[in-house]
Amino acid sequence: MSPTQRKSFFEGKTMEDGRKERGVVDIRGADAAEKIRQDMYRLEELRRAPKR
Repeated sequence: MSPTQRKSFFEGKTMEDGRKERGVVDIRGADAAEKIRQDMYRLEELRRAPKR
């Protein structure tokens, strides 16, 4: 997930017609979003690790 996609996923984004699409922070709350963010970073690190 690119940094731009990650930002819109967590913070939401504004559609072309002016409506706001809610992000994880709005839906789950700040604490839950932070836990999801940490899990996402951990998974990305595991994906980048060399294969055995």
